[in-house]
Amino acid sequence: DDRTIAYIPFIGGSGPNPLIITRGLIATLLGIPSASGAINAVSLRVPDVTELTHIVGAPELTLTYSGNGT
Repeated sequence: DDRTIAYIPFIGGSGPNPLIITRGLIATLLGIPSASGAINAVSLRVPDVTELTHIVGAPELTLTYSGNGT
């Protein structure tokens, strides 16, 4: 299924939560470099395991992208 992820600098992604400015000066200064939930994320669902599973080695993710970058 095709999806489009909008790119909005400083608002989307895992950047600072824009509501941090409502918490006061110190919290804002400390919170700006903090990550928050991405509003433009794509959620990935994986099937539940049905038996004992051991995961060995580093995780790998393969992502195929096609589109126009700006």
